[in-house]
Amino acid sequence: MLYQFLHHDLLSVPEHPYAVRVVRTIEEPKSPGDLQCHAILDIDAFSLVAFEPDEKELRERLEDLRWLKNKVFFGSITDKALAAFKEEPNGTM
Repeated sequence: MLYQFLHHDLLSVPEHPYAVRVVRTIEEPKSPGDLQCHAILDIDAFSLVAFEPDEKELRERLEDLRWLKNKVFFGSITDKALAAFKEEPNGTM
């Protein structure tokens, strides 16, 4: 498998104990006549510091990380791409 584009970012979140790793990849068409490319967006949001795994703290951290992941995801796609996801019959959005 060949790639036309690969970009990797590792971002810290100012004033928060979190970081985000974002990998963007565009896969080449599978055959010479195929004009369709596939985009891969991988987002990893994680804590930089250890914490006590009590239920309240864990829920707060998970809510923060989910918000952060969504912020990166929706900031990385266009309105046209978002509309295409919503049109998918078996989509999860």
